[in-house]
Amino acid sequence: MTAFSARSAARSTMAGLALAALALAPGALAPSAADAAQTGDQVTLYDINDFHGHLSQGRALACTLTQARADVPNSTLISSGDNIGGSEFASFLQQDNPTIDFLNALGLTASAAGNHEFDQGYDDLVGRVADRADFDYLAANVYTADGSRALDAYSIVEAGDVKVAVVGAVTASTPSLVSPGGIEGLEFRDPVDSVNTAIDELDASGADYDVLVVTYHEGADVSASAPGEAPETDSAVFRKIVEETSPEADAIYTAHTHKTYAYEAPVPGQDGEVRPIIQTGNYGVALSQLTLELGADGDWDATAEGNQLLDVGAAPLEQCDADADPAYLEAAGIADQAIEDAAGPAAEPVGEIAADLTTAWDPSVAAYQDGVWTATGPTGGSTKGDDRGSESSLSNMIADSMVWATHQDSYSGTAATIGVMNPGGVRAELWYAADGEEGDGVVTFAEANGVVPFANNLSTVDLTGAQVKELLEDQWQRDEDGEIPSRPFLALGLSDNVDYVYDSTLPERERILSITVDGEPLDLEATYTVVAASFLTEGGDNFWTFQEGTNRTDTGILDRDAFAEYLTAHEGIEPSFAQRGTEVQELQRGTQDGEGSTPIIWRFSQFESRSLGAPQIQSVQVTVGDQTYEAPYEADASTGELAAVVELDEWFCLPAGTHEATVTALPETGTRVPALTLEVESTGDAPADCGTEPTEPTEPTDPEPTEPEPTQPADPEPTQPSDPEPSEEPSAQPTDDATGDPTTAPVVTPVDPGAGDIDAGSDRDDLARTGAEIAPFAIGAAVLLLAGIGALTARRRLGRR
Repeated sequence: MTAFSARSAARSTMAGLALAALALAPGALAPSAADAAQTGDQVTLYDINDFHGHLSQGRALACTLTQARADVPNSTLISSGDNIGGSEFASFLQQDNPTIDFLNALGLTASAAGNHEFDQGYDDLVGRVADRADFDYLAANVYTADGSRALDAYSIVEAGDVKVAVVGAVTASTPSLVSPGGIEGLEFRDPVDSVNTAIDELDASGADYDVLVVTYHEGADVSASAPGEAPETDSAVFRKIVEETSPEADAIYTAHTHKTYAYEAPVPGQDGEVRPIIQTGNYGVALSQLTLELGADGDWDATAEGNQLLDVGAAPLEQCDADADPAYLEAAGIADQAIEDAAGPAAEPVGEIAADLTTAWDPSVAAYQDGVWTATGPTGGSTKGDDRGSESSLSNMIADSMVWATHQDSYSGTAATIGVMNPGGVRAELWYAADGEEGDGVVTFAEANGVVPFANNLSTVDLTGAQVKELLEDQWQRDEDGEIPSRPFLALGLSDNVDYVYDSTLPERERILSITVDGEPLDLEATYTVVAASFLTEGGDNFWTFQEGTNRTDTGILDRDAFAEYLTAHEGIEPSFAQRGTEVQELQRGTQDGEGSTPIIWRFSQFESRSLGAPQIQSVQVTVGDQTYEAPYEADASTGELAAVVELDEWFCLPAGTHEATVTALPETGTRVPALTLEVESTGDAPADCGTEPTEPTEPTDPEPTEPEPTQPADPEPTQPSDPEPSEEPSAQPTDDATGDPTTAPVVTPVDPGAGDIDAGSDRDDLARTGAEIAPFAIGAAVLLLAGIGALTARRRLGRR
């Protein structure tokens, strides 16, 4: 930090160098005692993020803020971006102008630019939006073609007697999150590097300020498990924010990922020093209140109870109405008027639903109660699960609506075969309970628009079968620089004619094992017409494969209109909890020779839906020929992930040849698993101990009703696994030691001590995968994927002694 900045001089004074300052010549420049903050001075900062025009929260947010600020002399309100865009109907209908006016009335002083601020293009942001806003939009990391910054990097705002420097930055993933045409010529650089450069520039300028905070429109991909705790994440983007942001920053605000945390992390290079790291969630449901106090060492630190997230839902509205704070009355009036202006078209009914239709809710906000996935907190209104790493009933249904729209007589273009929906485009839930006077189950135009509020045109694009497979591989995210973004996995919503199997532990681009379309294996050489929002077909959300497609066509149909008309045509629609994608891993390949046998061991996961109302999966059945095997579907003791480990211990009694394995999760939810192929190779007869009667399939029984405590499986985050380590076991083409017979597979004994111990009804508790097991499965799947079927193989050599 430059020695000449006013903040440096002030901190030196606070550190005990006041006597040295007295020695300055009378004309020397230094902050006066009257101007500099004094030890014990406090400032309270309020922050929101990802408000997205949720004016239905306006009155409560205004009440919470004005009540909290009533007796605080030094305070200011800032935002971490996405104030507008993806907004509720009342704000959307009026181009988000009411939201900007609402934030002006609250006294917002500075905001990081969010990616959604660029939804209508850069010119709209620096023109219409900036002209209307009384606050500065900041983005230290956005540059124009001539190398200059596109927006200011920082702003110094007054919080009573304390001057606060606010430095802002937007996610570097913005180019993949908005339409490219609107940001042409802009460069989005690394936010942390750019923020640190801006702080150096701020200090070099000699600008006078007391407190410095950084507000990033970027954040952790998970919420904290408890107040005051850090989110448990391995996100490289978030780690860099926390660990590499300049130590000059007194607090760091984050956003974009719609997560919740308020804790303190070590300041880099300063032993024993910590600073607050904060994100409030979204939609104005919480308000950050951070009180900093100037210590004798010149540092502004959070007070003992100074880092809190205030529950906006608990706002004392009657008290606020009685107090009649001018800022509250103005802001609440703007929100109420916008909602009233939109009331006519908003209230028009477009369809009816039979139950809640929701996004995925992760285990931090939902649990199984009486065998049903149930929210652990309030529902309705603007509450939302928003687990973008899990597919959902609502996302899949929107994909269905897109395909449906292209098959109507009113559309003369090529009808789509496959529909695709990005999870980030689903912005609200459809609640069965009435939100107004429309009646339970009735969906209004405003509610339908709230689900898909971006008004994207639907586009069709032709993809080969091979490109469809690559599109599904894109769910494991890489940005345009090849880096893993803050959300490493985005689960696509897919139309109900698509099913696929994957193994997330395999190397990137090799994880999709099997795909069926309309019940038939994917033809890699065939052409499939795919429909999605134009944002996605342009490569948005890092689904780059779309850019490789041909015959891109604008249908002229708005995604919102397709969804609303689909609801109209399907009255009383119920949620489907069928999973389009399921995970299968081969933990062990079966072997059999004259000395004995080892079972085939398969692990099945991602059969459970996380949409509210989904039933708890109890078990998974595998049927091969006349053999049926079943294992409980339960939480892994080490990872918390729900899975079933099925052992096929009599596979060797099957006749030589190819067998289809049918997989069923119980209770059945409609999930279809593309047929797994079991290849049995034999050089002799079946062993004598196979018996004469086949194993009888067991009839599934409904579990006895119980009153279990709510269970919360952990929320395992998608990872980017490294390639399997080389194994000392034989290779994918094993040979018999004595004869070199390639039909004899090695006996593999997994030994990974870190594996979970899911009980599959056997005495094995070491069901880890090794390199020797992964390699043959990966190779086999890669070969047979050409026919659209993933294969799991076993071999036997039946010897005669």
